[in-house]
Amino acid sequence: MEYMTGAFLMHFSRLDILKAGTLGILLVVLLILYTDGRKKDSPAILVTVLLSLPGILLTGTDFMPAIFIGVAFAAVVLKKESSIFFTLLFYILANSLERLTWEKGLFFLINGILISLLPVNKKEKKLFWYSFLLIISADIIILLVNSNFSVERFLGFHSAIAIGSVIVSILIGNIAGDLFQKRMSASETKEDTEDHELTIESILREDFELYKELKASEKLFLHAGRIAAISEGAAIAAGLDRNTARAGGLYHEIGRLKGKDYVAEGIALAKEYHLPEAIINIIASHNLKADKPASPEGAVVMFTVSLVAAKEYFLANRREEDKKAMDLLKLMLKFIDNLFAMRLEKDSLSDSNLTVAQYIKLKNFYLDYYGKEEDYLDTEF
Repeated sequence: MEYMTGAFLMHFSRLDILKAGTLGILLVVLLILYTDGRKKDSPAILVTVLLSLPGILLTGTDFMPAIFIGVAFAAVVLKKESSIFFTLLFYILANSLERLTWEKGLFFLINGILISLLPVNKKEKKLFWYSFLLIISADIIILLVNSNFSVERFLGFHSAIAIGSVIVSILIGNIAGDLFQKRMSASETKEDTEDHELTIESILREDFELYKELKASEKLFLHAGRIAAISEGAAIAAGLDRNTARAGGLYHEIGRLKGKDYVAEGIALAKEYHLPEAIINIIASHNLKADKPASPEGAVVMFTVSLVAAKEYFLANRREEDKKAMDLLKLMLKFIDNLFAMRLEKDSLSDSNLTVAQYIKLKNFYLDYYGKEEDYLDTEF
């Protein structure tokens, strides 16, 4: 029981702490050199060694497996090769300082390599747990060998502490690795967005690459330009951002350049060209199939798309006996009333931050815009 009580009651001298700190610094330096000094790996290397410090300090005790927190973390965040290198590096350094018996060294080395090889893909959960059980089985065999196959010695407290420490260390290391990756991924996404997201003004320029692609499709460009112009006018009338409404109208069906699932294709294309989030939402929400408008300008484009489509339908499908322009005008104005009422009733505007005053101004704009009798005298838009 001397190791057990020593692990709990051990008083670490300043020299012990200094040795552990020096060993930690050496591990950081060698790992950085091994990874070719890649700047993006430096934080992960530092965390790996920091998580391993308790185990480094407890080298030679039953609690030395605490170092596997760092090993498991490295296996998740760094490449498996880096985790194995870290294991071998620590084994060599600890042996050179004569802090490991051959039994504990063997136990550490086999565990470290097996932990480094654990699957980290979230889709391989079953394989992870099978591998986890394999590690525990290997520990049992090693501890039996170290106990000279004495069941009594194997069932002692030392074996329980060793296996328990391995289990806890693997779980903590994996959780820490997952959290670290999520944090770094969120940080990189934010930086990438800040670095690459374009301004509304820049995507309205005729020399913008996606604008040129849109313009090359004559029919789509004509429709997009019509939606853009009406949306811009509506935005001005309601005191909203005219450029956002215009850009949203211009790119709302950009996905038609790629395929039939034009909303999904449009979102993908917008992200590829780093369009602002406001425009991506308009692409996703203009027909309410993928999302709801997240801005007042998004609501403007949504209304414009519906009204343009309605007028085109009424003009294309009017009957011979119903050719009077006034009849079509009344039909269109009634449709506007119904559309605005329906969008409220179905909660389609709940995320748009559209105020009551803006809602009324928009409705009045469309009633005025579509209230001209001469617009219904022929089949042109």
